Amino acid sequence: MFRTSTLKERELFYKKEFSVSKVENWFKNMEKPQLFSLDVGTETGITKFSKDKGYIVNFKFNFKDMKKRLVKYLPEDAYYDRSKYADFESCFNKLKFDKFVTQELAFDMDSDDIECEKCKNRGFIYTCENCLEKSKIYAYNFYNKLKEDFSKIKIVYSGRGFHFHILDKKAYTLTIKERETLNKKLKTFPIDPWVSRGHIRLMRIPYTLNALCSRIATPVSIKELKNFDFNSKEVLPKFLK
Repeated sequence: MFRTSTLKERELFYKKEFSVSKVENWFKNMEKPQLFSLDVGTETGITKFSKDKGYIVNFKFNFKDMKKRLVKYLPEDAYYDRSKYADFESCFNKLKFDKFVTQELAFDMDSDDIECEKCKNRGFIYTCENCLEKSKIYAYNFYNKLKEDFSKIKIVYSGRGFHFHILDKKAYTLTIKERETLNKKLKTFPIDPWVSRGHIRLMRIPYTLNALCSRIATPVSIKELKNFDFNSKEVLPKFLK
């Protein structure tokens, strides 16, 4: 069942299920992010602190206090910033993140970007299993297309589709123009061009809860992708079992 998580359910997940060690292991062969961001209720309006409703709350990225932050805010979404900033302290203090030195290349393929005869793409929050099943096929073919240019690719089931993280060194230094050219090359796939262009710098943290659809963001290998179960024990939080 795809539905919005309540605050109590978010609390149960982050207190009892969430594993910082899994997140830390996922980032093991990557550069540690500089910024950790929480959306406390932009889409659902469900938020623990009404003053933060509609805002992104930013923190310096730290594995040690990650769980504490999540339990405190019970966010709708939890993200990391893909960008690296030369003067991060200044950027953080002034909340200016438009100028980056390098940025991880990532692609976002959400089910609501796929034409669907069943749900007719009824809305952003709504999650359709038919769209998700279609997204698996797109994701598998998209991965193979990416392999023509890149070798280090991580796939994460986001709750409403799939994210692709490109970890090749050359990908981090691509300019905005080069990213736009890449988008044009991949335009037959239902990806969000704002993400891969670099305009949207935040990416969902694996193993956190996507509260819009009550699913755990879960890394997926290319071998697992074709038969991936959107209701498997790995992706279902215990409050739905």
